[in-house]
Amino acid sequence: MTIHDKDLKLLWYRAAGRCSICKKELSVEASSPSGNTLIGQNCHIVGEKLNSGPRHKSNLTEGDRNRYPNLILLCANHHVEIDSDETTYTVEILHQIKSDHEVWVQTALTQNDDTIAKKLYSNLINHISDAMRLDMWDRITDNAIRTVMHDKIVVGMRDIVIRLNRVDWLGDEIDLEKAFKEFAARLNTYVEHYTSFAYPKSESIWIENKRLYNDPRTGFPTSEGRKKEEENYHMHFINLWNLTVSLNSLARCIRNAINKEFFFLQGDFVICDDMGVTNAMQSCVYFPKKYRELETS
Repeated sequence: MTIHDKDLKLLWYRAAGRCSICKKELSVEASSPSGNTLIGQNCHIVGEKLNSGPRHKSNLTEGDRNRYPNLILLCANHHVEIDSDETTYTVEILHQIKSDHEVWVQTALTQNDDTIAKKLYSNLINHISDAMRLDMWDRITDNAIRTVMHDKIVVGMRDIVIRLNRVDWLGDEIDLEKAFKEFAARLNTYVEHYTSFAYPKSESIWIENKRLYNDPRTGFPTSEGRKKEEENYHMHFINLWNLTVSLNSLARCIRNAINKEFFFLQGDFVICDDMGVTNAMQSCVYFPKKYRELETS
């Protein structure tokens, strides 16, 4: 079945003609009199075919699979990416990405009518969402539990800390600005401690530097080194916990003051431990609600 024109127009309008993941404009200037050439791809969230294709297992009828609610606008590169990585790009994740992009579009379209303060807040919110890939937070925390971080996330965290600390706050939304400041402080604590015991193993991945705990003469861990390793990991986990608490607090303030739909469907940000690193090899999920202080001996 084909996609109806009404659904296509709605899809392109609500996505503002941009890829829902990388925000790239999906039209190029054409030399012909007919106008620009569209290079975007109308992609299915649940696979178009009933018995084959990416994410095809669903109760959706063939007709519903070609309607706007099951479509997401992407560039060619990200179309290939989502269809080749169904584990990361589940149906639920793609719906969240689509929703977040449309909220981003709506925010961008209405910025001219907003106050200076709301323009500032919206700009910061979009920067945080993009730099920290909040749509992939579950996967990021699962890697963080194993002390593995992508270089882009580490760089993004540092950039956000600098940016938030440079802001000349206007005082229009006191609770929201307080949440931004608390988030900046918790983020700085997290990334500064993480980079003190981890290092970039490659151009893209940071991992824990186990050599920090070894005797330089023998190359083997010392008893003091093992203790230091445990202390570092405990602090790392507490910092991740507190960062997530501050992120949830910020999200609630954003929903109250700026955008009611900001990660509303997803709900609270959590910490995933799929490999059970912190739970005797049993996968688990943590729901941080209150800040935790680091116990000192």
